Amino acid sequence: MGLFTITFQRFVSGLSESMDTRAFFSRNFEALASELLVGRVTVSMPVPAVWFFTKELDTTQVLHDGGCPCDDGNLYRKIVLTEDEKEAEFSVSPVQGAKAWSEEERSEIDILLEITGIHLGRYRLGEQVRHSAMTNYLTGYPNSGGYLREASKILARGCIGNYTAFYFNLKGTSIINLRFGQAEGDQIIKRYADALYETLMPDELLGHLGGDNFVALVRKDRSEAFIRRLAGIEVPAIQDGNRMTVLVSATAGLMQVHAQLPGIWMLISGPSIAWLQAKREGQNVVTLSERLIEQTNRARLVENTFYDALKAGEFVPFYQPKVDMQTGRIVGVEVLTRWVRDGHVISPGDFIPILERTEEIADLDLYILDQACRDISAWRKAGHLTVPMSVNISRRDIAIPGIAERIEACYEKYDIKEGDLLIEITESTNERESSLMRKFVYDLLSANIRTSVDDFGTGYSSFNFLRQLPVQELKIDRSFINHPLLDQKDRVIIGSIIDMARNLNIDVISEGVETKEQADFLINLGCRRAQGFLYDRPMPREKFEERLLMGSYDV
Repeated sequence: MGLFTITFQRFVSGLSESMDTRAFFSRNFEALASELLVGRVTVSMPVPAVWFFTKELDTTQVLHDGGCPCDDGNLYRKIVLTEDEKEAEFSVSPVQGAKAWSEEERSEIDILLEITGIHLGRYRLGEQVRHSAMTNYLTGYPNSGGYLREASKILARGCIGNYTAFYFNLKGTSIINLRFGQAEGDQIIKRYADALYETLMPDELLGHLGGDNFVALVRKDRSEAFIRRLAGIEVPAIQDGNRMTVLVSATAGLMQVHAQLPGIWMLISGPSIAWLQAKREGQNVVTLSERLIEQTNRARLVENTFYDALKAGEFVPFYQPKVDMQTGRIVGVEVLTRWVRDGHVISPGDFIPILERTEEIADLDLYILDQACRDISAWRKAGHLTVPMSVNISRRDIAIPGIAERIEACYEKYDIKEGDLLIEITESTNERESSLMRKFVYDLLSANIRTSVDDFGTGYSSFNFLRQLPVQELKIDRSFINHPLLDQKDRVIIGSIIDMARNLNIDVISEGVETKEQADFLINLGCRRAQGFLYDRPMPREKFEERLLMGSYDV
């Protein structure tokens, strides 16, 4: 919450109440532009013609032009998903000669664009459909402007702290449209809204933001009952003249409203943050918390600082040895990513999941691959001992066209041989990923690039994965041995994996080995190689070079 200045809060509050988002932005952004040294703001988004009836609008609009020279070389772009699930692309140009925005300023701009995107999705761009300015054209319920206008009346009465704010999205509407057709699908949404509205008290609100997105303001003592209704409402449907019912449920985020509300806009923005978390985690309902707000702010900071950190060399490879458990000899190494900022090492758990939401993770993976290949080349030229390396590639990367060719180009750049470096992949989680993974692995194989399956046993159809893909190494996930006592069931399961891999001529290594008992257990089952804290934690390159010269561990 510390990111919101008074100027920012006033602007967003007015934006939320405005009938014309673009006009309000153009008239009132000057104060905030002066504070942030913003010279120009433009937005481009697709606008379905049906919403404008007889007139098409230019999809690119200038929201703010300060009339001064701008530094377009440091243009900041952001794509925002609007309420009606369209993409709005914002471009923000700093004033010529202004110093670079701080992390806090970039986060403020980021949040501002997200909120503006929400309202642009409802008010479109340019001319508005006047007769439906405050209501949704399909259901007749308040849109974001109408909803916040009515909520402002509750705020003015001093009662806002008695309510829970909801943001929810109906599940399976695309399937409903396929089954019943678009027209009947729209009517099902309208009937759903009517059925839900009938359960509300006179002082409670329901808003329809567009598509299958809704908001509601419900008294706190009735919020649990409202959550139960969101779990499923039977709605009438008509198909080929036959009347039937469909069960419509929703994914929801909620926020317990406090009397000291920073701005009326938080009644939508707050629960929408919780809804995004529910959608990511596959949960039905998530409640906004201080921890979630901190995570969201931290995620924005990671997204805003990532490319600057990449250019500054803050992401560095760390090395964790792979060890022959019987001899203690170092037989390989996994290259892991660490973010070193201001002398502090940031755990990958604090940035990898955030970057995996977008294609930014591919830029990081390819950067670390380049660093690893560079190190192999340098060690070889210096006459140092080398062992096979493995570098992780995210599942997200495999959907990027040409990713295998970019990996191959990195190998060629440093003259990396087939046995020098493996690409570690994690198992797919669904059939679509599985299809993409097959193509990716075969593309690498055609370039003589070997692959390793990381975290084996945790993904989609693990054994079928091995049957379909020509991998050279299998890494047993740490969860298989991370028990206080390893019993006969563990022996049978882990032993079958090891035997299967051996019969398929696939090398086996176990991850997460932390105790001598775990090592002995694995050796007895025929697995000789492992990595884990029993031997070493991931370490910087210089320390690994020293460790490699030692050659082995005491066992």
